[in-house]
Amino acid sequence: MTAWLLQYLWQNIQDLLLYYSYYVAIYFIAAGVISFAICYYKGPVTNPRLLDLIRWSIQFLAIGLIYYSSQIVEVSATIIALVVTISLVPRRFYMLGVPSFIITYW
Repeated sequence: MTAWLLQYLWQNIQDLLLYYSYYVAIYFIAAGVISFAICYYKGPVTNPRLLDLIRWSIQFLAIGLIYYSSQIVEVSATIIALVVTISLVPRRFYMLGVPSFIITYW
C-alpha cells in the first residue's frame, strides 16, 4: 500500500501541487506545528548520534535543493562538487593566512 501511494504521489506531484496546493500547504504547516510541539515538549536533542543524523539529513536536503535549483545539470553538479570538496578540507588549511581576530569571529 505504501509503495503504491509513493509511486502515485511521484507520478502526480505536479497535479497535486497545482490543483491541491492549499491542502499541501496545510499538510506541511500541520506537520511542522506537530513536530515543533513534540520537540518543545521533549526538550532539545542531546544525543550526539541523533544530532549527526539530523545534520546529515539537512546536508543531503541542501545538496538535493542545489541540484534541482538549476536547469543546467553540469553547473549544479560542479557547485555540489565544490561544496563537498571544501567541506572535506580541514579548517586549519584554509585559515592559514587569516589573522587570528577574524578567525575568532568567523
